[in-house]
Amino acid sequence: MNRMAIGLVVAAASTSMTQAQNSLVNGGLEGPSGSCTQLFISAGSSAIPGWTVSGSWPIDWIRNAAPAVSDCYCPAEGSYAVDLNGSPNTVSGSAIRQVAVTSPGGRYRLTWKALSNPYATPAGTVKTLRVTTGSTVSEFALATGEPLTQCSVGWPWDFKSVSFTATDTTTAIELRSTFPNSGGGIFIDDIALTLEPCSGDIDLSGSINGIDLAIVLQNWGAPSAEYPRSDINGDGVVNGSDLALVLSNWGACP
Repeated sequence: MNRMAIGLVVAAASTSMTQAQNSLVNGGLEGPSGSCTQLFISAGSSAIPGWTVSGSWPIDWIRNAAPAVSDCYCPAEGSYAVDLNGSPNTVSGSAIRQVAVTSPGGRYRLTWKALSNPYATPAGTVKTLRVTTGSTVSEFALATGEPLTQCSVGWPWDFKSVSFTATDTTTAIELRSTFPNSGGGIFIDDIALTLEPCSGDIDLSGSINGIDLAIVLQNWGAPSAEYPRSDINGDGVVNGSDLALVLSNWGACP
């Protein structure tokens, strides 16, 4: 394969990787620009682009200004996050839901940032989160910390994840607070659904093919910043060992 051909194939891989990064629409829960505010989103609403409030109670859609206002909310990324327990303080936990396009048999990983809201509950309170991915249900517990400081120093968001195998062309994703009777529930932000790569699937397409081969050849010697996954075995160099992994695993990911 000549250099020009490799370049064309790798350019196609770059597009493929961009598309494969997040199967969810608006994983950052973003919305219109504006100042610091707390929006009361009722059950059944689809006001958050890409998402539906699927619980029986409202949620709070919180917004910071850009750049961040130090005495306002502090999303994990972007300008928005949600509290799955809406206001006022007597409201029980609710949920957000989205149906994502998936490949049957594909192994997926759902990731998100979570934080127990300390404003309406004391430190040490344990709050529970139920995450549904198709037919798989996972439970998480989050301990409430001390009152949150100004956004200028950030909030202590926790990274959470769960993996599952898709069984259909679409998969319903839901994040639900199961902590009752409190307007201070669980903050959620930065939600992503991605294919878990198999060894040699550099472009995260779900199969190992000529695009992955071209990326290895173009990055021969040292992995580039654009394609760090070209060092498949993680030894710091791109060489015959990585090429062998592409060739030996050729085809669709298991």
